[in-house]
Amino acid sequence: MRTRNFILACILLLVGIQLNGQTQDRKIAFGLHGGINQYNGDLGNRLFKYTNPLYGYGALTLSYYLSPSFNVGILGSLGDMGYSNDKVTMLSQKSDISLLVYYKLNNGKILPTDSKWEPFATAGLGMAGYTGLRYGSISQDGLRINDRLIPMGVGVKYYLNDKWAVQYQFLYVLTNHDVRDQIFTLTKENDRNDHFAQQSLGIIWHFGKSKGPDTDKDGIPDAADKCPNTEKGMAVDTSGCPKDSDRDGIVDHLDKCPDMAGSQAAAGCPDKDNDGIVDKEDQCPELAGKADFKGCPDSDGDGIPDNIDACPKVAGKTEFNGCPDSDGDGIVDSQDECPMNSGTKELKGCPDKDKDGIADKNDGCPDVAGPVNGCPDRDSDGIADKDDKCPGASGTKANKGCPEIDDNTRHILEMALTGVQFESAKDIIKTSSNKILDNIVSILKDHPEFHLHITGHTDIQGDAQKNQELSENRAKAVKKYLVDKGILETRLIADGFGSTQPITTNDTAEGRAKNRRVEFKVEFHD
Repeated sequence: MRTRNFILACILLLVGIQLNGQTQDRKIAFGLHGGINQYNGDLGNRLFKYTNPLYGYGALTLSYYLSPSFNVGILGSLGDMGYSNDKVTMLSQKSDISLLVYYKLNNGKILPTDSKWEPFATAGLGMAGYTGLRYGSISQDGLRINDRLIPMGVGVKYYLNDKWAVQYQFLYVLTNHDVRDQIFTLTKENDRNDHFAQQSLGIIWHFGKSKGPDTDKDGIPDAADKCPNTEKGMAVDTSGCPKDSDRDGIVDHLDKCPDMAGSQAAAGCPDKDNDGIVDKEDQCPELAGKADFKGCPDSDGDGIPDNIDACPKVAGKTEFNGCPDSDGDGIVDSQDECPMNSGTKELKGCPDKDKDGIADKNDGCPDVAGPVNGCPDRDSDGIADKDDKCPGASGTKANKGCPEIDDNTRHILEMALTGVQFESAKDIIKTSSNKILDNIVSILKDHPEFHLHITGHTDIQGDAQKNQELSENRAKAVKKYLVDKGILETRLIADGFGSTQPITTNDTAEGRAKNRRVEFKVEFHD
């Protein structure tokens, strides 16, 4: 009986509400919802747990618009409520009705009043009744006790259009009894009451029309219209004033960017870099620039905006995408290995004065063409003439460009050190030396590239000046012998060094004999 009286009082309260001040179109809303009851009591906690079993319910709502911030409504639901674990199962059917007050966040203070999203908080009072309560296989009439409820919760409504919306709602419901789950004593209830939560999804239908004249025909009756004389066709907000969708202080019909907050100077459009060019027309909206460059800067002042300038920090030319070419060779400095000297593309911008295909900076002989590091190599032995001790005769690197002397030639020349003999204290060659000298003649004829340096030497005995003269005369005597045998004189050099270049000690007869000698050294001349 008390439950029916409470429900009747809630309905009369809702229907009898008199609105004062502003109203909005379609101020009455009817909702159809479905969801689950979730138990929280002595047996355990099922909040936000969706594994089986689920205890579903259906609900109806009727709400009324009071103001931009508040609605009032009735919620009635019918469905199962219970709890189950490995040890116990509880199940009953619950019906409840509550009177709720809603606080809406799209009230013009937190969110715009015309927002499609309507987050809200709600609280109220209600009553619940239970039937068919079972605990395992036990049923007790003593448990048929109605609960007084205090529901509290949050939710969000999304408007599909001006008539329809979808809504999610979570209510946590406090009760004044602890008997639903049968965990109690006959004399005293447990300290913890049996609470439950309701989660639901629903669809809402809004209906009703505001009454009264609408002078400016903007859909807002004059009684609620703060701007009753707006121009025909002008978009307005829920207060009837010109709409400012982006809330930048510039109404939509004067705002060139009604959906993006901007400045008065930019006719309502954003201009993040404050260069006087609105972002939607600014190719560089984060950097202040010039109108000539569609809002982009030109840091190096070369007339090419930074956004298309390959070298934005250094002035350059249009044909090189804003990059410099200091030497004017058609190769930009960043790719030119010789940016201050005009060169060729093949040599990465470097010059080649001698046209040998080697850039001057890498050419050992930049003024003379050549194949070896840019230098000539007349004997084609792979050793540049400037480094070749024998540039006219092909040789080896180990021999500094001179030909290798074969073992037989080397042996003959070594034999000549002691094999060429003279009359004592004279420059007359003994006939016993002719064979060795004839071998040297054969070598020179077989190797026309050879030149021979003939040097005479004496021991330390006697007058130094006379020794010097004797060594020179002996070297000249050998030279004359070779010339007489058909060797060109230009291929022969004769020098004497007296006793100044001993090869061993002069303290013994054997040593002095070795120091008295004629040496033959092969040379290569141009």
